[in-house]
Amino acid sequence: MNKDTDRDKSPPVSVSVLGATGSVGRAALQVIEQGNFEVIALCAQKDLEGLVALCRRHRPRFAALGEARLLQPLRRALQGSGTVAGAGENAVLEAADMESATTVAAISGIDGLVPTLHAARRTTTLVLANKECVVAGGAWFLEECARHRSPVVPADSEHNAIFQILEREKGARSMVERIVLTASGGPFLDLSEEQLSRVTLRQACAHPNFRMGAKISVDSATMMNKALEVVEAARLFALDEGAIDIVVHPQQIVHGMVVYGDGSVFALAGACDMRLPLWHALHWPHRTSARREGAQGLDWRSVSTLAFRPLDRQRFPAPDLARASLTNPIAPVVLNAANEAIVEAFLHERIAFHQIVPLVQEVMQKHDTAKLDAPDSLKRVLTIDAYGRRLARECLERQAVSASLASRPLAEAGLLQQA
Repeated sequence: MNKDTDRDKSPPVSVSVLGATGSVGRAALQVIEQGNFEVIALCAQKDLEGLVALCRRHRPRFAALGEARLLQPLRRALQGSGTVAGAGENAVLEAADMESATTVAAISGIDGLVPTLHAARRTTTLVLANKECVVAGGAWFLEECARHRSPVVPADSEHNAIFQILEREKGARSMVERIVLTASGGPFLDLSEEQLSRVTLRQACAHPNFRMGAKISVDSATMMNKALEVVEAARLFALDEGAIDIVVHPQQIVHGMVVYGDGSVFALAGACDMRLPLWHALHWPHRTSARREGAQGLDWRSVSTLAFRPLDRQRFPAPDLARASLTNPIAPVVLNAANEAIVEAFLHERIAFHQIVPLVQEVMQKHDTAKLDAPDSLKRVLTIDAYGRRLARECLERQAVSASLASRPLAEAGLLQQA
C-alpha cells in the first residue's frame, strides 16, 4: 500500500507561515501548496502587495502586516476573500498564536524571536528558519520549546542535513565525533584583502546562488552567516564548538556531514534548492515523495567534481568570533545584536564592507558580561540585545569621528591649494 496516498486521504495539516513574503517563506508556500496542508495564518512586515498575492493564492484565515499604518490598505485588498486582516505588532503575535500543527518561523533577525516564541508556547512543530531564535535565545529558548512540546526541525540546509543524519543514526549518537557544515564561500571567496576593501554595497547584496534579503546576503558575504550557524549547531545538537567544522564547498551539493568514532562519515547531498530541506521539515516525521513540480532532484550525471577546501580564517574571521562567544551564554546574544546593528549601518552606506567584521570584533572585545544577567528569559535576552546594539552604535560613532578626523587634513590641503 502506498503510504503517501494514505496520507493524502488524511485531514490536511494546518500550517502558519511567519515571514511569508521573504525567500524562505515563499519557498515554504511552494512546498505547502503541493502537499496536504491548510494555511491558517500568514504574516509579513511591510510587503502589502506580496502578502495580498499570497493570501489570494493560499486563502489563509488570517493575515497580518507588522506596520500598523497598512491596516486599512490590507483590509481593502482582502475584502470579500474570507481572510481576516490585521496590522501592527499585536497582529503579528495574533498570527503566531493561531492554532496550527506546524509553524514556519521565517521572520529574519531578532525580530523573529517573540513571534516564534508565541508559536512554540501554543504547541506546534517549529520549522525553524530563524537562526537568531537559537543564537540569542540559546538554551532558554530550546527549553521553552521542549516544555511546551514543540519539536524544532531546522529548515536551513546545513542544519537540516545534520538533523536528518543524526535522526537516522539515533543509536550511534554517543559515537558522534564531529559535524561538518559546508559553506559556498559567498561571492568574495577568492578576493584578496585589498579587493575586499573595495567591495560595494551592490556587490555584497548579490549572492551568487540565491535571491535573499539584503541583510542575510551581506552575512553570507562576510561569513557571519556561517558564524551564526556554528552557534546554532552547538545549541541544536548539544556539541562543543571544537566538534563543529566548516569546509568551503562551492558546488553546494553536500550540505552537511557527521563523522563517527568508527571512521564512518555520513553526508547528506542534494540539489542547491531551499525547498528540499523545507519539504523534509514540513513533512517530518514522515518522509514523503515530491511527486509534483517543486523541490528538484539532483542529476548526478551532471556532477563532474565535488571540491572541498578549508576556510581562510584570516580573510574571513567571523566564525572564530562565534566560536569564542560560545564560552559564555551572554556573548552570542551580543554578537548577533552587534552584527545586526553594524550591517544596518553598512546597508545605509555609513561604513565600508571590510569594516563590518572588525567593528563586530571591537564590540565583542568591549562587552562586559559581568554587568548582565544570564539570558534565561525573554526580558533578559532582549536586555542583552539592546546592550549589544548600544555598544555597536558607540563603535560606529567612534568610527565616524575617526574617519572625519582622518579626512580633515586632506580637505584643508585642498582648500589651501584652491587659495
